[in-house]
Amino acid sequence: MEGILLSLAVLACPLGMVLMMMLMGRGMMGGKKSANADRNSGDDVGTLRAESARLDGRIAELEARGVPETVER
Repeated sequence: MEGILLSLAVLACPLGMVLMMMLMGRGMMGGKKSANADRNSGDDVGTLRAESARLDGRIAELEARGVPETVER
């Protein structure tokens, strides 16, 4: 009987840690994987390209006016 109790005490910590890791991993992913991830990546790329073009235009405008570069915050 003492051997069984000792075995349970020794295994309680590792088994509890595995259980917590599984539950935390499931919570971080919302309990399900997103099927829309591939479809949304095209929208993100288009949005980023549009933002990049807008910023390139803004940079060219500022350079044409001779505005000095500023130090990043």
